[in-house]
Amino acid sequence: MVERYVAAAGRQEWQTFHPRGMRYLEVLVRGDLGAFELHEVGLTRANYPASDAGAFECSDPMLTRLWQMGRETLHACMEDAYVDCPWRERGLYSGDFYVQFHVNLAACGDFSLFRRCIDLFLQGQGPSGTLPGCALGVAGHGASDYSMIIPQAMRAYAQRSGDRDFLGRRAGHVARLMTGLAGQVRPGEALMDGAGLGPYIDIAHFDKGGVSASLNCFYQRTLADAAWIMDRVGRPSVAEAFAKEARRVAEAIRAGFWDEARGAFVDRLRADVPATGPSVQANALAILYGIAAPEQAARAADWLAAAMLDNFRGAEPRGPEDCNVSTYFAFYALGALYRCGKVREAEAFIRTYWGRMIDRGAWTFWEYFTDNASLCHAWSACPTYYLSSEVLGVTMPDPDHPDRIAIRPHPGTLSWARGTWPHARGPIRVSWRRKDDGTAAVEYEAPEGVEIVP
Repeated sequence: MVERYVAAAGRQEWQTFHPRGMRYLEVLVRGDLGAFELHEVGLTRANYPASDAGAFECSDPMLTRLWQMGRETLHACMEDAYVDCPWRERGLYSGDFYVQFHVNLAACGDFSLFRRCIDLFLQGQGPSGTLPGCALGVAGHGASDYSMIIPQAMRAYAQRSGDRDFLGRRAGHVARLMTGLAGQVRPGEALMDGAGLGPYIDIAHFDKGGVSASLNCFYQRTLADAAWIMDRVGRPSVAEAFAKEARRVAEAIRAGFWDEARGAFVDRLRADVPATGPSVQANALAILYGIAAPEQAARAADWLAAAMLDNFRGAEPRGPEDCNVSTYFAFYALGALYRCGKVREAEAFIRTYWGRMIDRGAWTFWEYFTDNASLCHAWSACPTYYLSSEVLGVTMPDPDHPDRIAIRPHPGTLSWARGTWPHARGPIRVSWRRKDDGTAAVEYEAPEGVEIVP
């Protein structure tokens, strides 16, 4: 990144025209150095005015540091919208901003920027009903997972903020999106065909072509989210139609992608690709979204944990695709591990692969687990969210009541943790310490109007 300025005679002041994300600034002067004097160099930082209302620390200094790095990475990627990174295209992507919102819940507690970003995506809705994967800067529509993340984002916003009026004003966008997505389903069948539509899902090594498990897990979740939204805006018949289709797609996923011998979900329908194999992406989504039957989820979780803890495809990965799961999709994969109670495995994954960034000098989270792309990318900051929501244990058990909070810490390998969860009514302060019998002694303070449920 370079700015070039040709100086005129006399003392002058010059400011760049474009924001630049950086760690170091180097000034190179060419010409008659005797006729040149540098009086001052300064920086103006322009970011969204989010607070540092959240906090976290624990008995493992590395995890404490990782939480802080996630917060700093998030701040660098919050401007007048959530941006993927502060130095490259600085784009608003639905995959990125959904992760960033959850990190924000733990670090800042802001809702306004997320609501604005949802509106920016809805403003870009195309004639087919689908939504852009990037609200600003990158053209194109399609039945991609990025298009299907928006109803999930709308539901997350409404549940966390309690702003149901927002849903009523935008329900028409959801209906048009679902009509467009239904057009990508195989005629007479339940499953979506992503051939030629280029879903992103993850950059890691796996098969996401055609009728894939991962894409259809996103589709099933989108149907369920659309049903939830329509129910809340007073359209029960439409809600039931979406819910019925969500159940049909879930059954098709359980029947069509489950491999009993492997004890895992495979990427493609065996009728289409007989040699298909399992992936972190297919199994994480089937578990996280509650699609897998209980006996399937238990076995798939074992497969998932092993694949994540042996993530790199080679001792020294050359590129971001040389892994089983990337920093971005780890948001979903870690969520699946915690859902199945694999707390120690989740901690080990965070320590190993984000700790590797610290070992190599990172001070913000990289775009990938390799350092050959963006070195400040907030879609990688999910450890901050999970350390607060799972290790500290601050969760919302009732989606219809954001003021009802449960404190259920998962100690894992830790002996103590403490921190602050930013709530709209005020900070929730939690601390716990492991007792001799292995349980955790928990103390908390909650603001007026927040009910802590047993």
